[in-house]
Amino acid sequence: VLDAIGHAIDAQDFRRASDLVEKKARYSIPFNTSYAAFQKWIDRIPENLVSIQPWICLAQAYTLLSGGKLDDIEKWLQKTENIVRTMKLEDDPSQVEEIQNHMINLRAYRAFLSGDLGNAVNQGKILLEKQHTLSPKLRGQVYLGMGEIYLTAGDFEKSVLLLREAWNIGIQVPDLIWFTRIAFSLGMVLKTLGKLTEAEKVYQDTLRLLREAGFTDSSLAGRSEIGLGDVIRERGDLVTAERFLTQGLRHLQFLEGQPTEPEGYRQIFLDEGELMIEMLKQLQGADLLPRLKGHVNRL
Repeated sequence: VLDAIGHAIDAQDFRRASDLVEKKARYSIPFNTSYAAFQKWIDRIPENLVSIQPWICLAQAYTLLSGGKLDDIEKWLQKTENIVRTMKLEDDPSQVEEIQNHMINLRAYRAFLSGDLGNAVNQGKILLEKQHTLSPKLRGQVYLGMGEIYLTAGDFEKSVLLLREAWNIGIQVPDLIWFTRIAFSLGMVLKTLGKLTEAEKVYQDTLRLLREAGFTDSSLAGRSEIGLGDVIRERGDLVTAERFLTQGLRHLQFLEGQPTEPEGYRQIFLDEGELMIEMLKQLQGADLLPRLKGHVNRL
């Protein structure tokens, strides 16, 4: 499909290209590694063809979300809504519902990132009520999103229950970026609840899975290494903690030129650098901070 899209665009067969991108988008979102590729394709297709494809419109909204351009998301959701109104429910009712569920998911995340936790919770609850009808990936996204919302709101017990559900799905879904994000959030809330052994196991299990997948020296490992370093620091082993924290920060910078790095990993992880730095600032082990300062500045 990827080659076919490129060939259609090069041949200026934009209608075929838009149909192929639409098909690819439906079975890829919500995704984490292909935003840049989708945007390159969409930028070369006339907007009048892009705006009539609901899954491309959703892909645009997810791309904007990943880039933090929250104000532009609603425009693409409105385009999606307009298309859905003209779709014939009898043709494919499940597709219409799936599109609408993604729209709710996007609005929940947009509200969360805008600081509107009440609206985010209300949107998320709509999806939780129909969770068993969602695809595994979207259901996992909802669990993760709501887990992070409750974590931010300070409701740690609800957060950990939802993040555990996300973890169980993440183990089965072949998306390591998404899985490492779940692991970091789950480990963080477990540590907050004082469950250091469980938090350490989450991070260690994640790093083991990454090693088995060939991502030992990768930006993928950064979040779990930082989380693990924080847990170990809490136990009082500052030497080992410093090693994991330093290594995690180095990995988050993305190792330029490493052939095993998938496209798009660098920006995804660097976008979260601010969260990592803030966590480091809150560490009680002040002796670690001067030695980590150089790594923090390079993020």
